[in-house]
Order: sequence, then structure tokens, then C-alpha cells
Amino acid sequence: MKLLLAFMHKEMLHILRDVRTLLITLLMPVSLVILFGYVITNEIKDVKMGIYMPEYSQSGRILIDKFTSSDYFQQVCMIKNENEIDAMIKSEDLAMVLVFPSEFERNLKNHSPNTIQIVVDASDMNTSQSIIGYAENILQSFIKDQNSVKNEALPFSVEIKMMYNPALKSVFMFLPGVLALIMLIVSAMMTAISIAREKELQTFRMLLVSPLKPMTIILGKVIPYSFLAVLNTLIIIGISVLIFKIPLACNLFLLTLICFLFIATSLALGVVIGMKSPNQQVAIMVSIIMLFLPTLMLSGFVFPIENMPLILQWISNIFPAKWFIILLRSVLIRGVGFMYIWSELLVLSVMFIVFMAAGIRQLKSGKL
Repeated sequence: MKLLLAFMHKEMLHILRDVRTLLITLLMPVSLVILFGYVITNEIKDVKMGIYMPEYSQSGRILIDKFTSSDYFQQVCMIKNENEIDAMIKSEDLAMVLVFPSEFERNLKNHSPNTIQIVVDASDMNTSQSIIGYAENILQSFIKDQNSVKNEALPFSVEIKMMYNPALKSVFMFLPGVLALIMLIVSAMMTAISIAREKELQTFRMLLVSPLKPMTIILGKVIPYSFLAVLNTLIIIGISVLIFKIPLACNLFLLTLICFLFIATSLALGVVIGMKSPNQQVAIMVSIIMLFLPTLMLSGFVFPIENMPLILQWISNIFPAKWFIILLRSVLIRGVGFMYIWSELLVLSVMFIVFMAAGIRQLKSGKL
């Protein structure tokens, strides 16, 4: 018994001395509980809504007020030309457009058929389904109010138009996130583990005193994993097109640029994690906390970022996966051009430069 207690005492001292591992062990459960508590929700708030009303209608104004008085929708603009609807949804200025028919007021008074169209961006399937559910509830409430005023059932119908994913295929939503996860695992996590292994085996110092320049050492580490990441990307996109029938009707140059830029950013991030990690175990733990979990929770892969608390929305901006998923959905699913995504490309480019500079600086400093 004394031997067991002595051994337990020694092990506890070892755990308490390893501050980094202790912090990871204690902070991870707290972080997970907070993230799951705030992130996992099917609620939507402040959906950006546009209105197309060819003719002014008092009843239409009442319906719009029903939408905006709820916590779910906010009116962004009145659309003057029906042809602008596609461009505004494509550029993500709007998530939904409420389209009124001509002579809406007159049809209500004459008890003529009336059809209101809800146009929704369905590239994010979960969000679009929530939007439609809330919109239909508000419309049903409006119809019920109108019927009680008229004392009869009005010939009123709702038409749903799902843009970019009319069949609501879940693969359209999950492909960008799965691609981001695999790229991060192959590029960032494997690079970090590889560098940490060299440090753990004390072979990195041998590289530093060799004639090799810091950039040469880093390139020699990351290029093999970049080939694996590119191969995985081609396989995933090929499976998506051939098996899941995702239409590849997009700018292939832009798609290639986005994938290469994210791979380069992931590799640079892997270098930073590997340089900062004393051993492989820490590299794996940090990779899971900094790469895997944020990609699942805070990138918009599964849960809409707009529904999260404001502080989590700000935090999500520091993770490259968020910007990659936005870019991939925009180009691969919406088919947009460079003018729609230049700001996201710029953010990802800056991240790559910052991570690569940090990795090179750490290597040159010799603090390994």
C-alpha cells in the first residue's frame, strides 16, 4: 500500500509540474461544455430579408411588419427590380427574399388567388430549412388573421424557391466542411506532429547546424504533406461529382486557387504548432483543440455562425476553416466570381503570411 501511495504521489507531482498538459486537461471539458451550450442550436435570428413588392399594398405592409417584429427577420432593403434578387442572394447581402405578386391588395379584396414566393439561399441546408419554417409560420398567422377579418377562407398560397440547392442535398452543405477537416488533418496536424517528433528525438538541432536554410527546412517538411492534401482534395471532389452528382459549374481556376491557398495556410499553421510543441503528444492535443474542434463548431460547417453569441462570432474569424468554407460554398455551390470573394481570399492570404512568418521566426530564433 505504501508503495502504491508513493507511486501515486510521484505521478501527481509529474502531472502538476507539466503545466501545459494540466491546463489542456482542465480547460478542454470547460471549453466543450460552453461551446456545445451556445453553438448547438436550431434557432435563427436577424435573418437578412429583402422585399420585392411591385405595387404598394397596405396588407403587404402588415405582413412585412409581422416578419420584422419577430426576432427572426430583419428587413434589409426593398428590391426595385426582380432581376436583382439572384445577384443579392448570390453576394450574401440577403438570405431570403419575400416576393409579392402584382395586385396583391386587389386580389385579397376580390378573393382572387394570391401566391407569395419565398426565395431562400439553400447552399446551407440547415439554415434554409429553419428560415422556411419560421417564414411559413408567420405567413400562416397572417392568412389566419385575414381569414378572421373576411370571415371566410381566402385562396392564398405560398411558393418556396430554393436557390443553389433546390433538392436540399446535405452533401452540398457538408462537402466544404469535410474538405476543410481532411485538409487540416493531413496538412496542419501531420506537419505539426512531424516537426514535434524531430524535436522530441533531438534531431531538429542537427538540421539547424546543417548548411540548410530555415526556409529549405520548412519546405522540406511541408511539401510532402501538401502533395497528400492535394491528392485528398482531388479524391473528395471527384467522389462528390461522380457519386453525389454535385454540379461542378464553377470557375475551376478560382476553385484551385482557394484549395491551394487553404492548404498553404494549413501547412503554415502546422509549422507554428509543431515549433511551439515540445513533443508529439502536445502537438496532437493542440491540433485537436485549435484545428479539429473549431472547424466542427465555429467555422459554419454544421452550425450557422450568425446564430452564435457575438463573442463566438468574433472568435470564429481567427480560424482559417471559416473563410475556406465560405469561399468553397460561394464558388462551388453558388458559382460566384472573384469580385464576390476577394475579401475572404485576402483574409486567408494574410493568415498564410502571418503563420509562415511566425514559423520561420521561431526556427531562426533557435528556441526549440
